[in-house]
Amino acid sequence: MGHERLLGDYGRAREGSERLSDRFQEAKLENKALRGTVADFERVKRAFGPEEVERVVEDAKRREAQEREQKKAKRKFSRGAR
Repeated sequence: MGHERLLGDYGRAREGSERLSDRFQEAKLENKALRGTVADFERVKRAFGPEEVERVVEDAKRREAQEREQKKAKRKFSRGAR
């Protein structure tokens, strides 16, 4: 192997390592933000009661599912009308 090839391999490995390091730092920050969101959610559950929070969350999920189905039906209808 030539010296230039080894330098090229080293450079690519170093760039890959830097990209992984950057992604790792992004993941750490995302994890920290998510932990804060979880802590806030726990505060809401303590303030309003876990049953009430669960009921509201389930209601929201049902509404979102209905909205998705309505949008899906509209797209299907508009494609069929062409």
